[in-house]
Amino acid sequence: MEALLSSSGNQRRGPCSTLRKWWRSKTAGTGRIGPFGSASSFLPGGASCQGPQIRSAHKTSTAVVPAPILVVLLASFYLAYLPSLSVAQQGSFRIPPGWLHLSAERVVLSCWPGQVLVEGLYVFQNLRRATVAATVCFPVAVDEEQAFPYECEVEGHEFWTSVSDTAIFWAMQVRPAGAETVRVRYLQEMRGKKVRYILRTTQAWPVPVGEAEFVVVLPASWQGVELSPRPDSTWLEGERRFHRVRRKELCTDVDLVIRWQ
Repeated sequence: MEALLSSSGNQRRGPCSTLRKWWRSKTAGTGRIGPFGSASSFLPGGASCQGPQIRSAHKTSTAVVPAPILVVLLASFYLAYLPSLSVAQQGSFRIPPGWLHLSAERVVLSCWPGQVLVEGLYVFQNLRRATVAATVCFPVAVDEEQAFPYECEVEGHEFWTSVSDTAIFWAMQVRPAGAETVRVRYLQEMRGKKVRYILRTTQAWPVPVGEAEFVVVLPASWQGVELSPRPDSTWLEGERRFHRVRRKELCTDVDLVIRWQ
């Protein structure tokens, strides 16, 4: 996942109620919103196309000013705009170290024959004394075995999708020295016996993701299941088998891949 400046391509805007209806039909009468039972149990745990990116939208004067006066003017300009630096709407620049930090992510991938539901909770920390307004690019794994999401939702945020960029975008603001928690859900069609969740974009962040947890939920009847990286724990609940992968200071050049026979 990455914080960006721009978005492009074919876009579809707005929240999708079909996802909620679909999940409710799967869990009717159970009181669950996910494999862990309730919203409160979906704990924080890790978005970029080119990496966290930001720039100020302020224009630079072309007037010739003596150096001492220029220094004073620039200092005054910086202090005046410090409370509200924002991401530009065009261009592509990385956010420098010390701006935003993806401190935690927790992702649950629930697989059924022909489809996978991805539920993610992501915590962004603002390391500055100024509000950071960012556009986040959340890349989605799309290949011959996984189609682009046909339903998606980013709770509490304006979002749009880009098929050409194979990504979900949303806009957010993080208060000075504060944190913003974002919940993302989407459904994908599976055309084979493999699911991939993108992790390699963790390399685009200035520092590693603080804490990451990934839980893969599969039918217990599926045979020959392989996870990469290997799970730290596995357990059975009824007709579903759970696999958990936990990492601290996550920065990797490989994705989470699940295969079965």
